[in-house]
Amino acid sequence: MNSNLPIPYEPMAVPYLRPHKAEKRRSLCRFAILGLVLVFLTGILCAVHFLPEDMKNAFGALFFEDGTGAEETTETNTTDGTNAPPVKAENIYAWDYELPSGATAILPFDRSANTLGIYAENPTDAILEAVAPSFPKKGSGEVSVILLNTHSFETYAEDGAFYYTDASFAANGAVEKRVSAVAQALCEALRENGIGAVFVDCMMDSSFGSYQNAQALAEIALEDHPEAVLVIDIHRAVMTSDTGALVRPITEIEDEILAQVRILLGSEANFEKNAATALSLYGALNLRYESLAMPLSVSESVLLQKLAVPVLTLEIGSAGNSVLEAERTAVLLAQMIAEMMA
Repeated sequence: MNSNLPIPYEPMAVPYLRPHKAEKRRSLCRFAILGLVLVFLTGILCAVHFLPEDMKNAFGALFFEDGTGAEETTETNTTDGTNAPPVKAENIYAWDYELPSGATAILPFDRSANTLGIYAENPTDAILEAVAPSFPKKGSGEVSVILLNTHSFETYAEDGAFYYTDASFAANGAVEKRVSAVAQALCEALRENGIGAVFVDCMMDSSFGSYQNAQALAEIALEDHPEAVLVIDIHRAVMTSDTGALVRPITEIEDEILAQVRILLGSEANFEKNAATALSLYGALNLRYESLAMPLSVSESVLLQKLAVPVLTLEIGSAGNSVLEAERTAVLLAQMIAEMMA
C-alpha cells in the first residue's frame, strides 16, 4: 500500500467519530440560543431607529463612550437637528474656468493698499507727508456736493462675467452699465444720508476734450450752487495682469462683493487743497474698511482740479467689475463722506 495516499475508513470501524446523541442535543441547543440572541439584537437595533433623539442618545451611552450611538464624523449639526457637511468659506478670488477660443480672462484680485503693503504710488515730486488731511464740512445751502463723470462713456462688464471676447464693451455700452450710473447712485446715497447733492451729466462719447468739457460744466454747476463745498469726479479704471488678463479688483464687506476704490490726485493744480481732502478720505477708508481702498495714486496729470472747491477724483473698480459691485461701493463711500461732512 502506498503510505502517501489517504487511508479509507468505514464510519462503523471508527465509532468515536460518530456524534453521540447527547452531544448532538447540546449542539442543537447552542444553535437555537445563538439564533434567539441574533433575533433579539436585530429587534433592538430596529427599535432604536424609531426612538426620539434624546432616548437614542441615552440608549447609545450603553454601547458608545460618547453617548451618541455613532462614530465620530466631520459633519456638524444644523439648527434643525439634521446632519450637514461643514460650511466652507468661498474664496472670492478663486478663478477656474475654461476660456472659449479668443477670449480674455477677467480675474478677481485683491488690490487693496493693506494687502499690497503700498500706501501711495507717487512718482512725482509732490510730498504727501507735508499735507495736513482735512475734509470740507456740509454747506449751509441745499447743495453741498456736485458729482459728475469726466469720462461718462466708461462702461463696466456684465455682472458675473469671467471673460470677454471684444474689448469694445469698455466704452459707450448700455447706459445702465456706464460709470454715470455709479455717480448717480453715489448722489442718491448722499441725499439719503442728509447731504444735498446734484449730478451733472457730461454726455461725453470719447476722451477727446473731456476734461475741458467737464471743467466748463463744473464751473456752471458751481455758479448755480455757490454753497457747494465739494466736487466728486467718478471714473472707473482699466487694470490688466502680467498675462494680459483684465483685473477685477474686489473685496467682501458684510457678505457682499464690492469693487475696490482708488483715489487719484494730480500734482499740478491746487495740489495741497485737493490732497488734504483726498488724504482725509483715504485715511478714514483704511481705518474702517481694511480692504476697500487701493493705493492712493499721484500723477503729474492736472485732472479736474482747477476749481474753487476741493475735487475728489475716484476710480471705483475697473472695466472688469460689474456696475452692481461699483454701486455698492458708492453707497459705502456716501455714508463715509456724509459722516465726515457732518
